[in-house]
Order: sequence, then C-alpha cells, then structure tokens
Amino acid sequence: MPYRDTVWNARTYVQNRVGAKGYDCVNVIWTHESGWDPYQAYPAGGNPALVAYGIPQAHPGSKMAAFGSNWRYSPLTQVKWGSGMSLTDLDRPARPTPSGKLTAGTSMDVSPW
Repeated sequence: MPYRDTVWNARTYVQNRVGAKGYDCVNVIWTHESGWDPYQAYPAGGNPALVAYGIPQAHPGSKMAAFGSNWRYSPLTQVKWGSGMSLTDLDRPARPTPSGKLTAGTSMDVSPW
C-alpha cells in the first residue's frame, strides 16, 4: 500500500527504512536542520545564492528531482532522496562533529548538506 504524501507518512517511511535506532538519529538531525518542513530553505554557508532545501536540506534542492518532479513540496520525495543519499549507516548513534553539527556514520560526515 503506498504512503500518502504527508510529513507524518514521510516519518513513517524513514522509520520503516532505517529502523528505530536509525530513525532516532535522523529525527534529531532533520528536526534540527529543517523541523521536518518540506519548504524549509536556508542559505548554505550564509550565502543567499546557495540554498539548502527541504526536510533533508539538499544543496541544491534540485538534486532531489532524481526522486520525483514534485521535490519542491513532497515530503515523501524529499525523505526518499535523503534516505538514499545519507542514511546508509545509521546503525551508529548520532554524534557531534568538531563544528557542533550532529552527524551519523561516515556517509553523513561527507553528505551533500
């Protein structure tokens, strides 16, 4: 049965994909980065010309188009992209980097955010 395209169902999709431990980690990160807001846009590095977008804060947001043309407003498309790009080793707990950002595993350390 397909998921309806809501933030609640996007959260459920991620939890089913990465399990409870992985979800706990990504929830901390994505709550901090975007508040799970599919319309959230932040200038990357303080530069308004470089915008990180959506729930996973893709930079640029158009990277998510590989998972659907509705990437600008679809929570499911955004988390599918985010889980495919950066949630591959969430069997380890989230940890802060020297800069204070939370990361999880090596793929998050080099993520496109």
